[in-house]
Amino acid sequence: FFSSRRRHTRFRNVTGVQTCALPISPPIVLDGNRGMAYEMKKAPGTVLGVMEDVDYEEERVTLGADDQLILYSDGVSEAMNPLNELFSEERLVHFLGTLRAVTSEGANNAIIDRVRVFAGTAPQADDITVLTLIYRGPRTDT
Repeated sequence: FFSSRRRHTRFRNVTGVQTCALPISPPIVLDGNRGMAYEMKKAPGTVLGVMEDVDYEEERVTLGADDQLILYSDGVSEAMNPLNELFSEERLVHFLGTLRAVTSEGANNAIIDRVRVFAGTAPQADDITVLTLIYRGPRTDT
C-alpha cells in the first residue's frame, strides 16, 4: 500500500520500514522471533478516508524478518459475546502473542476464528476484517 500524500499505510518491502497513518484500530506488530505482540501508538486525529486533504501523524516501525503487521477493523475489537463483553484490543494483543502462524492467511483465519468463538451466539454487529502482512526479510537474489 502506498500513498505519497500519507493517507494510507505504506510498506517498503526491501527495508521492512512500515509507515502509516493510523486508522481507528491501531495496527498490531507481532515479533516473529520472540512471539511478542504490541499495538502501534494511536495518534489523535481524523479517521482515515473521511475527508480529503487531511494531514496525519505518522508512526514508523522497523519490521524484522518474519514479523507480522496486523490491520483490523473495529468490528474485531468491538465484537461482543452473549454477556455483552467486548473482545477488545487487549484480548487481541494477548491472543496474537500466542499465535504461531506461518502465513498471512493462517493468521487471518486464526484471528477471525478466535473472535467467532468468543462471540458465540451473540449477533454480529459490525464487519470483521483482518489483513496480515508478513515481512520475510530483505530479498536476496541468487
